[in-house]
Amino acid sequence: MKTTTEAHKKALNSLISIGKEQGYLTYSEINDLLPDDLLTPEQVEPIVTILEELDINIVEKKLILDLRAISLKTFVKKYDVPIRIKNAIGADSDYFDFGTLHDFLNNNDNYDLLRRTPNLGRGSIDQLTTIINNFVECNNIIESTTTENLEPIKEKFFIKKIDTKINESISSDQAKSLKGISIGFFANNSMDLDVRTRNCLIEAEKNKSLEHFFENLYDLYVAPSSIKNLLTNLPNFGKHSKAKLNVALKNLIEDEELLLNYETLCNEAPETLSDYESIKDLMEREIYQIDDKRALEIINFRLLKSKKSTLEEIAANFVVTRERVRQIEAKSLLKLKSSINLRFNEEQIIEWSRNKFENFFFAKNPFISLEMAIKILKEEDEPTYNNLFININSKGLEDFLNKYFLYSVPYKGWFVDNEVNEINITNEPQHNQLSFSEALQKSNWPIQLDDVAKLLNEPKSVTRDKVYLNNNNSLKKIGELELIEFKSVKVQNMFRYILRKNGAEMSLYEIQEQCKKLFKRNLTIRNTGSRLSETDGILIVERGKYNLIENLSLTENEIGMIYDFTEAFLLNQQKFISSKIICKEIYLNSLIDSEMLNGYSLLGLLKSDRNNRFKCERGLMIGLNNDEFSAKKVDQLDEVIQLIEDKGSLSIGQIVFHLSQHREILNMTIEKILRGNNDIFHKTHGNKWNLTNENTSSDGVIDNSPKLDELIRIAKERKIQKSINS
Repeated sequence: MKTTTEAHKKALNSLISIGKEQGYLTYSEINDLLPDDLLTPEQVEPIVTILEELDINIVEKKLILDLRAISLKTFVKKYDVPIRIKNAIGADSDYFDFGTLHDFLNNNDNYDLLRRTPNLGRGSIDQLTTIINNFVECNNIIESTTTENLEPIKEKFFIKKIDTKINESISSDQAKSLKGISIGFFANNSMDLDVRTRNCLIEAEKNKSLEHFFENLYDLYVAPSSIKNLLTNLPNFGKHSKAKLNVALKNLIEDEELLLNYETLCNEAPETLSDYESIKDLMEREIYQIDDKRALEIINFRLLKSKKSTLEEIAANFVVTRERVRQIEAKSLLKLKSSINLRFNEEQIIEWSRNKFENFFFAKNPFISLEMAIKILKEEDEPTYNNLFININSKGLEDFLNKYFLYSVPYKGWFVDNEVNEINITNEPQHNQLSFSEALQKSNWPIQLDDVAKLLNEPKSVTRDKVYLNNNNSLKKIGELELIEFKSVKVQNMFRYILRKNGAEMSLYEIQEQCKKLFKRNLTIRNTGSRLSETDGILIVERGKYNLIENLSLTENEIGMIYDFTEAFLLNQQKFISSKIICKEIYLNSLIDSEMLNGYSLLGLLKSDRNNRFKCERGLMIGLNNDEFSAKKVDQLDEVIQLIEDKGSLSIGQIVFHLSQHREILNMTIEKILRGNNDIFHKTHGNKWNLTNENTSSDGVIDNSPKLDELIRIAKERKIQKSINS
């Protein structure tokens, strides 16, 4: 009996031998050839290092090659072929068109034709045949047809031949069981076949390439060698596959319990998919056939749980590598897929399951986005058989949905039917397309699904999908209406909905009351005013009155004209000017027709300029954030001091007249300024006002022009003190 060390050496030598022959090894081959006690990550890593040092590359999967795409000349030039063969075939020659590897392996006439090639004898041709067969067995080979090589032979044989010696070696019960098992069923379930042999047999039965020779497993088992050799004409089926098949058949005959179990399972399979009532029924039947407990657990935790386990978590549980878990999962899925595809074609599967997945994905809405489909799958009740079915029958969720339903490029999702064609949707490209949240903000309260869909220019079902995906929204149906509700609404959005619903200006108290009535939110007056001043799109239209910019009945073009006119006007005047004065100029120049624009609403409009061109100061005073605008904001008191300094004694009316060029100001406001600052101003004859006499000239004459800087300093100190007191 060999020791563990000897077994390890033998396994490693086998790996090296195969690796040198192929030039590479797959992770699957490493896992299959190494003993289980050498498959821990710590043990595999140094083995991989040794292989790489021997120039044996480690790859994810075997190369996939098409024999029809590789010429014989290219093969002998690139692969390890004796130099005499390489020179004979690789040289330019007019003797023979060598064709492809497929031609070489499948055309018996090639032998005689190759013999005509100079320096290429019978021994060289036999050696080349062996090399190409080894190459085929070491790689995944694909071909465009599986029946071409068998059809000419099928015409020669109509009576099935039996190897009498093999037939006499089995009992009548064994023969009966073998006759009840299809080759495809056996190939899909045998644990003794490798993936290549299994796939080749399943594909051959599916394409009916074998039906004239082997109707069932009995025909195959008792067939003479000459008939069994026909299998090697199948793509990817070489000597290695034939040997694997013989071993698998021998093991099945020796295990009577397994043989009876195969016969029972094969005959229990329903003839049509309609025998299954649900996806669950089909998946349970398929899973039942997996007799590997480890594979069952991996399928369960990876594909049948709402919270899927990671490869790392399962690898730690079974004390194997992450890659090994992935291989077992992939092999199990392939086995399940093969079992289904062996009995039913893709069209039958889709036709049977379409209605079931319509009810699963489109129960609430005739449209579904990929995000929504993922969400629905995550919420599926355990065991998640729909998820397993999708993984078996497609490359992924997106591929699955594309097979079953109508995909819409503009809306990035799938329709269960042609609903999108029945709705009048503008085909022209949409400029400044709104997002879902922007459309919600621009809608009237209560928000109707119809209104939002129209703003987004899309079918209702597409908008409904967005509502379902948004954690802050839900749908409520009242009669024929579908209303979009919120779990929580931002205060700023709440104000917009209230003002839009009212359609006119509102006071602070009115807005506060509506917040409580519509949204159950209790805000103080101070908080309401503060939040309103911070909300884009809302402005003061009168003292203490608020409205939405959109309620001013101004187009985007008109707003742009107002911005441009105001900027040009201020640059020309080179001073801060009241928004009321600017508003008058706008009307004088007939820029707009709206009667809702006034000094207050213009101030708010200028504040909302996205280019931030305007400085908006207290007292409705407007300036510019522009290097060409050099003026600074001056307080009313300072302006009055400067004006009297420049003009001398002035009446209240005269002061108002001079200031009204850039301010809208009342007589009573000027009088209050003059009388409230008697240390700066004094009344002279004729109801005129002048600056207070504080200085005398050097010649003893009273100087009625006190120092301007001193007076402004006094005014500023008084202003600061008032601010501190307040």
